[in-house]
Amino acid sequence: MYFDCTYRVPYADTDQMGVVYYANYLEYFERGRTEMLRALGLPYSVLEQEGVFLPVVEAHCEYMGSAKYDDLLTFRSYVESFSRIKLRVCTQVLRGEELLVKGYVVLGCVNGEKRPVRMPQQLADCCEKLLWDGKTVKKDFVSAEKLYPLKFAPVYQERVWGGTQMADVLKRELPPHTAPIGEAWELCDRDDVNSKVINGDLAGFSLSELVRYYGRNLLGSKARQTERFPLLMKLIDAGEKLSLQVHPDDNACQLLGNGAESKTEMWYILSALPGANILAGLGNQYSKNHLIDLLRAGSAEGLLHDYPSRPGDAYYIPAGTLHAIGAGNLILEIQQNSDTTYRISDWGRKGSDGKPRELHIEQGIQSINFVNRNSPRIAAAVDQVAWNRKINVVSNCPYFNVAELRMTEPWNDDTRKESFHYITAVNAPVRVGREDKFADIRPGESVLLPAAFGAYTIQSLDPAAKCTVVKTTL
Repeated sequence: MYFDCTYRVPYADTDQMGVVYYANYLEYFERGRTEMLRALGLPYSVLEQEGVFLPVVEAHCEYMGSAKYDDLLTFRSYVESFSRIKLRVCTQVLRGEELLVKGYVVLGCVNGEKRPVRMPQQLADCCEKLLWDGKTVKKDFVSAEKLYPLKFAPVYQERVWGGTQMADVLKRELPPHTAPIGEAWELCDRDDVNSKVINGDLAGFSLSELVRYYGRNLLGSKARQTERFPLLMKLIDAGEKLSLQVHPDDNACQLLGNGAESKTEMWYILSALPGANILAGLGNQYSKNHLIDLLRAGSAEGLLHDYPSRPGDAYYIPAGTLHAIGAGNLILEIQQNSDTTYRISDWGRKGSDGKPRELHIEQGIQSINFVNRNSPRIAAAVDQVAWNRKINVVSNCPYFNVAELRMTEPWNDDTRKESFHYITAVNAPVRVGREDKFADIRPGESVLLPAAFGAYTIQSLDPAAKCTVVKTTL
């Protein structure tokens, strides 16, 4: 089966005619196959540590169309054939459903002395999973009774304000990038980005396919609808301060139109560099009219609560809350499945094209809830006996519930067919599941337990560690 990853074309990839330079497509092929192997748990670095290298011995490329600056491309990669010492990896470059470029490379397996060697069994297993003829789509869903803890490939997003903590703190091997990586979309069911399963019998299936097929067996009886996954899970890695922004609520969306979607979200701070802060929620010192005048004049810096960032703190950001994530934060973000953001200020920053990024001041003003002056901060528990217990972080939100589990021994739980459980490891690796249906996750990684899964256990893979996990449900 094929593997998809997405890429937004930067200016640096284009030529004087304003289209992607022809030779860059070979680099796109490399991005596609690299992410394909990484998603299956076999990045190049693992093979190279075992003394196996995959040089390109043949390459072929056909051009049907041209990609342009800011196009969102999909690199669809798959294995067409393989033998004991070679594999042929094909890649299609698509813009939406339009096929722009297709081609293949033949990779040889060699050792450090550049001599051919037999393909490692782990790589052969990956090739077997990714065999596809480029046309026939044949997939078999498992029964609801055979559903298991699902892991998904993150989709990394370049952002002008991106940081380095995903690599430095979480030790993730990031894909090649021309701008900083600021977000990892860990679980997403959107038209332009759809998460792919990377473990077990359902590897290769998209999240939207699972939602359509399993319905409430995946989502649970509490789900309001079964058309798409209701939440979007991200990691935010802020090397610089994010823009001052707001997301609309349902009423504002009706007034604004243009496909606006409401978004309530919450943040759980995984890591914070010295001096990192959070700006969120309006202070009490100004009236609505005075605030509007200040926002239109670009004088927004002192209008919000300013909190020092501390790992374990959380922030509940209902739609309509003005906010900005400060530099130095690594955050787990849990939100409604929406990508509507109105930028009030970008602090004078320029985008990757050297121009100021677009602002949405009037739409933002229409979206702000000027009545809500509550503090959004939910301080982490600090007592020394707060272990082996559940701490409700967000429990009265109509869209999601979030709990922190502090464990010194295995934690038993049950989905009860009411909701999926989304488990994120915070500070230590954990195993989630039961018997032969389990998944291991490292700090910063997550696993999705379908609502039909039932009883399960979370246990630390480091018996000496005090283990913290975040559980998200409907």
